[in-house]
Amino acid sequence: MKKILSAVLLLACICMLFACGSPTSSFENALASNDFTKATITQVTEDELGSLTGTYTVTYNEDGSATIEYSYEQWTDINNASATELKTLKTGTITRGADGKYTDGKDFSGSADEIPAGFQLNLETVKEDAKISSDKTTLTVDVSADATADVLGVEFPHDVTIEVVLKDKALDSVKVSFTTTDKTGEEYNHSITCKYE
Repeated sequence: MKKILSAVLLLACICMLFACGSPTSSFENALASNDFTKATITQVTEDELGSLTGTYTVTYNEDGSATIEYSYEQWTDINNASATELKTLKTGTITRGADGKYTDGKDFSGSADEIPAGFQLNLETVKEDAKISSDKTTLTVDVSADATADVLGVEFPHDVTIEVVLKDKALDSVKVSFTTTDKTGEEYNHSITCKYE
């Protein structure tokens, strides 16, 4: 009788284990059903002078292309004698083709590749290191620079921290945070938050 009871309990435990799936399965399921058509990406850089913010509204098209409306701040050129503000605001639209190539907007002064169009997350290689909040809505994981392309679909030259948030079991947002250091040793904190609709 004890053997039968032990076998039943063991079977019940195994069934519960498979029914629950891995701790990251709800996040992986949300990522797999990414039927969103729009994302709002906010990029913030902080340094000793203050912070610069960029907002990019991405509309995803069925053919794989995307239209990106941008609005980002830049520090004003201090050599410009007529400058009265510390920051200038650049706005416009840029298009990313289905081939992944960008068409620059006439007012966009940076590299088109600097505009984020969202992340294509793959948690498979980092799920063992992921931390999940007690309410099971937030996953946080540190990713080394050499693994960012595999995990995010975008290569970062720095180690990053990724935070994935679910809302009603669907993907709500992805935040990537990292720190860079310039030639003088000055540190800059960066965050890129992608909120999906």
